[in-house]
Amino acid sequence: MYVDDYVQAAACSGLFVLPQEPNQKGSYSEVMPIALVGELLGEVSAQKGLGQVRSTYRALFPCLPDRTRYLRIQLNLETIYADLALRLPHFDDETVYVIDSKPLVCCKGTRYARPRAMTEAGSGRGGHGGYSVKGRFYGFKLHAVINDHGMIVRFALAAGNESDSPLARTLLAEGEGALVLGDRGYQGCGV
Repeated sequence: MYVDDYVQAAACSGLFVLPQEPNQKGSYSEVMPIALVGELLGEVSAQKGLGQVRSTYRALFPCLPDRTRYLRIQLNLETIYADLALRLPHFDDETVYVIDSKPLVCCKGTRYARPRAMTEAGSGRGGHGGYSVKGRFYGFKLHAVINDHGMIVRFALAAGNESDSPLARTLLAEGEGALVLGDRGYQGCGV
C-alpha cells in the first residue's frame, strides 16, 4: 500500500515516468514490494524470490513478468528505490543514512595487465550496483555515506581490491545506532 501510494505520487509529481506498454506484465507497484520483501527476508537471489511469489501467491500476482524482464526492471528501479528509502518515515527523528561504493577506474580491458606506476591503486571487480564497469579494473573505489537530504556525510577512497565491509565499519563508527541502508556488499557490518 505504501509503495503503491509512493509510486503514484512520484509519477504525478514528475519524478519519473511510468511505462505505459500494451500487455505489460507486472506494474512497478507490484514488482517493487516483491523485491523489498525478498530483501527483508534475506532471499539469496531475486530469481528465487520471484519463483517463491509465483508459486505461493499466484492469486495476488496473476500476471508477473518473466525472470529476465523482472531482473531488468529491478536494475531500472535502483534510483527509485534510493528515493523511496530516503522518504521512508523516520523514527524518533533519527537520520537515515545510505552507503555505497563506486569504482573510479584508472584502466580496464587490455591495459589492465600492464605495469603500473601508481602503487596506491589496486585491481578490483566491477559490475555490481549497475555501474558501467564490468569485469576487472585497476583503480580505486569511492565509498560514501549520505544523509536523507542527499548530502555526503563521510567518504573514503580505497584501492579497488579492498572489500566494502571493513571500510564501512570505519565510516559508520561515528554514527553508531543510526539507520543505514546499503546493498549486499555491506552485509554483516550493521547496514
